[in-house]
Amino acid sequence: MTASSGELSSTIELTAVVTSVPASYTLYLTTPDGVLSTNAQAGKDNYFTLAVANSGTGNIDNVSLSTNKPRGWTVELTPTNISSITASNFQTVEMNIKPPTDAIAGDYELVVRAAGTQATDDVTIRVTVKSPAVWGWIGVGIIVLVIAGLAVIFIRFSRR
Repeated sequence: MTASSGELSSTIELTAVVTSVPASYTLYLTTPDGVLSTNAQAGKDNYFTLAVANSGTGNIDNVSLSTNKPRGWTVELTPTNISSITASNFQTVEMNIKPPTDAIAGDYELVVRAAGTQATDDVTIRVTVKSPAVWGWIGVGIIVLVIAGLAVIFIRFSRR
């Protein structure tokens, strides 16, 4: 760099050093609407959508998905492997949750884990299993039969 004014001039040599900021990797699992719970019918297919997101500044490579599910359950993930998720982007994953036909109505936990080369995350999803309404009607029918049977017994064996 040279600066001059009239007969005066001065020269100085400058060197620029460019340093790069290391990339950050932040992988997280969520849902498109942010709700981490769903309802399921025992013995039937129940579909649920997850989002695998990268909020970091570098790409996350070789992301594989796995589940930790209750015994007897079937959980299918599509896709199970993602080659790369670019920075500030996400990939949707479809889940098919199928509780066994003999599952007791109630709340269950299903853990989904995403593991990439640079980062990992897991999320717990609450699944509420509902029993079919037909079992409620069968229960009501059994109660009515028991009451009717007791009424017949009391009428038949009562004193006259």
